[in-house]
Amino acid sequence: MPRNAGLIGPLAIAPTTSVASGVYGLAGQQQNAGNWPVLTSQVIMVVHGAAGGLGASTSGGGGGGYAGGIGGVTTMTASIAEGTVLHIRRGGIGASNAAGNGGGTNGGGVGNGDQPNPGGGGGGGYSGVFLSSVAHANALVIAGGGGGGGGRNESGGPWPGGTGGGATGSDATNGGSTGGSQSAGGSGGSGSGALQGGNASNHGGGGGGGYYGGGAGSYAGGGNYRGGSGGSGFVASSGTINSVGVTVAASSTSAGGGDTTGQVTINGTAYDNGDTFTAWPGGASILSIDWLIVAGGGGGGSSGGDGIGGAGAG
Repeated sequence: MPRNAGLIGPLAIAPTTSVASGVYGLAGQQQNAGNWPVLTSQVIMVVHGAAGGLGASTSGGGGGGYAGGIGGVTTMTASIAEGTVLHIRRGGIGASNAAGNGGGTNGGGVGNGDQPNPGGGGGGGYSGVFLSSVAHANALVIAGGGGGGGGRNESGGPWPGGTGGGATGSDATNGGSTGGSQSAGGSGGSGSGALQGGNASNHGGGGGGGYYGGGAGSYAGGGNYRGGSGGSGFVASSGTINSVGVTVAASSTSAGGGDTTGQVTINGTAYDNGDTFTAWPGGASILSIDWLIVAGGGGGGSSGGDGIGGAGAG
């Protein structure tokens, strides 16, 4: 092929054309440095909130304690700039009342009460993916954790924990607390708010962690204790988050349906709490790069300088 000639992808340069050094777009216009193409990577995220812990009963009560709520499920397909670091948080299951009723990792609220008294389980933790650093304002996707189950000493109820969100965490069955929303933590107990479920008092179940955490359960009367409510989920919109451009192709968030253990996958690979994912290099594919670099110059024929062309994948 003659020197300085190229037929690379959609951009063709005739063999005798003199081409200046530089970067060229699809239509052949020379680009300045500020207009160079941005490399983007597609990431497909599937995030499950963790379940709340099991409540407890006394040995002489009306049966076992009530189950914690299941976490929510959130999905997103988005394009982000090459080199962007995503921070993963995987929620932990709330501890059962018998195991100390601690809240699950990542915002699960603490249940209250211990044997031989009936009491609630801990709230499940949220799972999520954050841009550049873990902060409420940097959330890309979050699935809410389920509320901790309630306890019982007599017949009555039921008092299970509410499921994690979804746009809103579900309220605990038969009342006593509310789920987290898109703007505030749920009512019930203390401490619910951004990423944090409420902590219970008087033997109730803890609230689930979430974009905003669920409220915690409390005494229901007659020797029974309510479960906690679920935390809310979240999906970001296309725009700029923490100085990173994000283009969302598809997303969804729904209450319940989680795998209970807070699983997080990106592009089909499971990640654990505290892991990071870098958008190319790091496993994501490049979506669109259409450009050509020419070094050297001169016309065709033996007297011209060497031209070097390169094209990205379309």
